[in-house]
Amino acid sequence: MKLSHIQASHIKEAAAIIDHFGPDLTKHDRFYWVKVDGREYSIKYLLMVAHRVALDDDKARLQFSSDEFYRGHVKSLGFPLVYYKEGLSFFASSELERYRSVAGTRYSTHNEEHKYIGLHLKLLARKVNLWAELSCFGDYRHEPDLHWQLSGNFNKDQWTVIREAGSNPQISFYIGCRGNGDLFVDLHYQRFNLTHVKRVAKADGARLDAYRHASGYSQLVMPFDEIKNHDWDSLIAITRAHIEQHTGLYRELQAMLRNAVNPELALPAVPSLSEEDAPERIRSYANRKRTFEGREVNWESKAATSANLGLSGEKLVINAERKRLEEAGLHEQAMKVAKQGDGAGYDVLSFDEAGHPLHIEVKTTTNGKDEPFYMSAQERAYVDACQATYLLYRVYDFNPATGSGSFYKLSAEEVKSLEFTATGFEVSKRTIFPQ
Repeated sequence: MKLSHIQASHIKEAAAIIDHFGPDLTKHDRFYWVKVDGREYSIKYLLMVAHRVALDDDKARLQFSSDEFYRGHVKSLGFPLVYYKEGLSFFASSELERYRSVAGTRYSTHNEEHKYIGLHLKLLARKVNLWAELSCFGDYRHEPDLHWQLSGNFNKDQWTVIREAGSNPQISFYIGCRGNGDLFVDLHYQRFNLTHVKRVAKADGARLDAYRHASGYSQLVMPFDEIKNHDWDSLIAITRAHIEQHTGLYRELQAMLRNAVNPELALPAVPSLSEEDAPERIRSYANRKRTFEGREVNWESKAATSANLGLSGEKLVINAERKRLEEAGLHEQAMKVAKQGDGAGYDVLSFDEAGHPLHIEVKTTTNGKDEPFYMSAQERAYVDACQATYLLYRVYDFNPATGSGSFYKLSAEEVKSLEFTATGFEVSKRTIFPQ
């Protein structure tokens, strides 16, 4: 079909009509979107409405085809096209503003404006669900939820969930949009009844809240004003990174809910760390018999769990060091106790009773006192580089549910006296040139 009758003015009028009456979700081109005055519209529906505007016929039909002819005509009129491999345009400030204007308010089927807003919110719900679907990895699965209003109200928050296959649906990563327009990812539990998921009991919820707080967990928030700086790729990347970082905590909360009556999972008011003497011996796994039997390992989840355990041990040591310095009257030094960045050679900066710096390496395990630990080449080199200020805190019997454990200290000399066994190799090739 020729498109010469569709001019730029018709495209702009069509965009205004869609803004007012809402998009038709059955008439979306999946990948190409047209920018009109900073807003994006599905090329298929935009051209259909522009066709009717140009002919002044509300029933006129356009035999649309998403090819170079149709796209080229739109571009020739001065409107840029955007291609989204994900199949939907990214979150736009205008649609989030529209959601902010109604979130949490009453919805009426007799209100025409509400009906039009509902069409826009259906598209927003699709984007939230696409975000969740594309953020899944490993054993995580998306639970679709396209509802945008509930019990006669516009949703206060627009969200969906992802969780590991076969896990308790009462604990999930919630992904969505707040009523203020912020995007968020939050690890939380079910707080009200749904048809297929019962809410978590009040007493269990209090334990889970206390544990989340003790772990230092913070939800991921992308403020409304900063969303324009993101795209699908960056949003999915930071979402996956957040979930990977907190997979260990997610599984710990799952375990707490499974063991609701277990007294060992009752949280103390303050996590504790008690100092003990160093062990007489530390076991080794380096020389155990190798079977070379294949097995499946979810390395992403394993790494996330290990990272979470390490961070938990470091937080416990930081709190214990601050308390020790406070009790010694060294308030200024206590405020300076802090975690160090990757590559520093140690984990925690602290101070001794004379106010001199201590460089503390923290190794954490849920196993016993004689469990071996592992050091990188960088960490081992730092033992030699800073012998006078170096200490290693070995946290063991760490209980994720209570945030407590025991530890022993090793000086640089004591660390160097231990047996170091190679558990990995750097493989390279040295080229020797002839004289």
